[in-house]
Amino acid sequence: MGKRVILNKAKPILISLCFIGVGLSVGSLVDAADSDFEKFKQQRKAEVSQFNQSKKAEFKKFRDEYLAEYDAYRGELLKFWSVPEQSSSEVEVIYTQDKQTRVKIDALTQQVVIENLTDEVIDQDVIISKLKADPNTRVLLTNINNQASLTDEKNIVNTLIDQPSEVVAEKVINEQIDTQQQQMLSQLDVQQSIEEIEIEIAAKVTPSKAKSLEIKSKLKQVNEINKQSQKRKKIADKQVEALVKINPTYKKTQVNTMRLPEDYLYKLSKDYLSFYQKQSSEMNIPLSLLLAISYAESTFDPKAKSHIPAFGLMQIVPRSAGMDVARKFYRKNQAPTSIELYQPNINIRYGAGYLSILNEQYLDGIDDPTSRQYCVIAAYNTGAGNIAKTFNGGNNRSIKQAYSKINALSPDQVYSKLMKRLPYPETQKYLAKVSKLEAKYQHQINQWNLSE
Repeated sequence: MGKRVILNKAKPILISLCFIGVGLSVGSLVDAADSDFEKFKQQRKAEVSQFNQSKKAEFKKFRDEYLAEYDAYRGELLKFWSVPEQSSSEVEVIYTQDKQTRVKIDALTQQVVIENLTDEVIDQDVIISKLKADPNTRVLLTNINNQASLTDEKNIVNTLIDQPSEVVAEKVINEQIDTQQQQMLSQLDVQQSIEEIEIEIAAKVTPSKAKSLEIKSKLKQVNEINKQSQKRKKIADKQVEALVKINPTYKKTQVNTMRLPEDYLYKLSKDYLSFYQKQSSEMNIPLSLLLAISYAESTFDPKAKSHIPAFGLMQIVPRSAGMDVARKFYRKNQAPTSIELYQPNINIRYGAGYLSILNEQYLDGIDDPTSRQYCVIAAYNTGAGNIAKTFNGGNNRSIKQAYSKINALSPDQVYSKLMKRLPYPETQKYLAKVSKLEAKYQHQINQWNLSE
């Protein structure tokens, strides 16, 4: 008994000692693990920060190169055209390779304006033959190959007019640069929430601290964009001044105005319709809206790119719409590449996905579907934050606070307020164009054979 008692007493002591030993080992391991984890966090923070900076630098380089190329091309156009018009949110402009002829297309008015540099009236058929042979305009003529639309005398106006003065040129050039500046500033607003999330992830800071860092980051970028725009205006001024000194003798312009065929919009989109139909069904987005936005963004050029930078049919911006869709639908924290976005099926999925996020997440508190669609269209261009600011006033980007104000208005009143108070005129033009195109597509789609 006594022996057993002694053994029973000794056993707990041995067990306690074992636990002490294990405890020491675990403590050491925990300390080591904490240290390793802290190193991992710091390394991860550095990696995310480095990746973000690398991406920003990459996009800035792309933007700078794009705009430099745009400005250089304008300089080439100025040698022939006193007003070097280029594509805008309202009209698509295409030049022939020799820059002697340009075609301006307006899908809303269904009008094509062909301007040809000449001092003598040239036969209509000669101009059309040139456009059909030129690689820049060949595809366009394929889509409007309805001879009636090209040769009906009622639709053709042959006139020779003098080119405007350099004063008009300066005004148009400055408007082009201002528009591009607005587009870049608007995208900074879209990216604000993305920046905030990434700062939190990278720095492990509180939301309020992240907001402060994000605002500083945005102010820095705004300053860079404003400086760049001022620099570009000075370059443009020098281009115009250089031409004024040599006083080029500009040819007159022969203007031919024609009507687009009724099936023009269908021909532009028919190669991609199956992709649009699939995403319209899966994302619950009207087919007419997908097509209207695609026309406004790229006129259905799958290789389209812009200085934002944005890519492809629906002009997806990797760091805003691209990142939002990647996180929600692909469960990854990685923006799509330009190579991916040049593929029509991928691009349309990202565009439809972003519209779905706007419609069902960011703007889901807007009750009336027509009012919500107006806001979705504008937000696709400038972000939900600017929609909130439009109705809240000031710099209040809370969309939840804007819901009650929007819901108190009729759809027509919502549209009117957006057109008057959106922060950027470019977004106002975008909303007007897409809304009209959407109505046009809605009417025409019923006449298309979508089963082909």
